Amino acid sequence: IGMVFGFVSSLRPDNTWADAGETPFNSLQPGLRAFANRLKAAYPESEVYGWIEVQANAGTDGYRLGEEGVHTIVADLSRSAVNDLGFDGVFLDVKPLWTGDADYLTLLRTVRRRIGLDTPIAVSVPPDLTPSNVDFDLPAVIAPGTEWDEEYKQRVALQSDHLIVTAYHSYHDDPVNYIEWVAYQVEAFSEALDAIDSGITILISLPNYPADLPAHDPTI
Repeated sequence: IGMVFGFVSSLRPDNTWADAGETPFNSLQPGLRAFANRLKAAYPESEVYGWIEVQANAGTDGYRLGEEGVHTIVADLSRSAVNDLGFDGVFLDVKPLWTGDADYLTLLRTVRRRIGLDTPIAVSVPPDLTPSNVDFDLPAVIAPGTEWDEEYKQRVALQSDHLIVTAYHSYHDDPVNYIEWVAYQVEAFSEALDAIDSGITILISLPNYPADLPAHDPTI
């Protein structure tokens, strides 16, 4: 195992940090620091990333990625994850994200300035759920053309070191269609990033959890 993503915290609607059980971040820090240090001591060849989750749609106006204060809050925790908790890098899990979102690019630049050029940033990116011009069946429940355009894939890649394509919650119900859909993600993201010679790593994240129908059918 070359990369480990350890969950650090999630940004609540009031812009404070907590875990899934609503435990405040301050109470989590000793355990997180011990986790990162012990894992790195046991497996020094692995990279351990602090997983930071941000729901873009939260708060009173339903969207907060455009707020400079949110950028600062995320950047501060990213720096703390590396400098105080001992993680090798950060994994930014921001969702949902739509193609062309300039606020997300600004957030990535803010985090980069705060943690420095030498600290790796991994980012979760949505798959092209219903890509255009493909010859396999697509789920009718999602609007056609729900995808990132090639330029936006490239712009996000230039701000990060690893792209983790979240190829789950596909809404597919046929194994062959799911296989072709995942293969499409590999090709689409690889071709987009090859065009800019970024040297970035692409990881395809596959589901390994119980059924969540109709979004995820583990039998396929």
